[in-house]
Amino acid sequence: MIGIGHSGDQTQTEMAMSEQMEKEVHGKVQPGPPIGERTMQVDTFALLSIVMIAGSLRMTEIVGMQSSLWGLGWFIFIQPIAFLVFFISGLAEAGRSPFDLPETENELIGGFATEYGGMKFGLFFGAEYIHTVVFSFIVATLFLGGWNGPLAEQVPLLGFFYLLAKVAVMVFIIIWVRASIPRVRFDKMMNFCWKFLLPLGLVNLAVTALVIAIFSF
Repeated sequence: MIGIGHSGDQTQTEMAMSEQMEKEVHGKVQPGPPIGERTMQVDTFALLSIVMIAGSLRMTEIVGMQSSLWGLGWFIFIQPIAFLVFFISGLAEAGRSPFDLPETENELIGGFATEYGGMKFGLFFGAEYIHTVVFSFIVATLFLGGWNGPLAEQVPLLGFFYLLAKVAVMVFIIIWVRASIPRVRFDKMMNFCWKFLLPLGLVNLAVTALVIAIFSF
C-alpha cells in the first residue's frame, strides 16, 4: 500500500510538472499578430514622409515630384532613410530572406515547402514572387521616379520600359539579398523592428515635418 501511494504521489507530481511546463512553453511562444501587420506599422512612417513632401496621396503627383534634375530628384536620394525603412519592412512583409520566418524551407518540417507538391506548391511559391514583383513596383514608383526617364515625356512608351527596368533592378536586389544574408532569429527580428526601425522611422518623419515647416515660412 505504501508503494502504491508513493507511486500515485509521484504520478501526480509528474502531471503537475508537465502542466506547468506546458503553460510556460505556451506563454513563451504564444503567437502574436502576423509579421506583415507588425512591419506595416513601421513602413507607414516611411510612406508618410513621402506623402508630406509630395503633398498628395496620388501616385501620379508623387512620380511628378521626382521628374526634376535628371533622376537626382528621386525620393531615394531625398529620403534615403525612408527608403531603407520601407525596403526592410517590405522584405519582412513579403516573407523574403532574411525574414522568411513563416516558411523556412530548409529548417521546418511543415508548411507548403514539405506538405504540398505539384500545382499546390506552385501556387504558394508563385504568390510569394507575385508579392515580390508588386512590392518592387511600389518601390520603383515611390522612390525611383516611376516611369520618368530620358525622353519619357516626348516618347511616352519609353516610360513603360523605364518602369519595368527599375522593377527588374529591385527584384534582382531582393534575390541578391536572399542569396547573401543569412536568416535571422524571430526574437532578433522583433528587436530590430521595434528598437531600430520604428524609432528610425519616427525620427525621420519628425525631421521631415520640421524641415517642411521651416521652409514653408
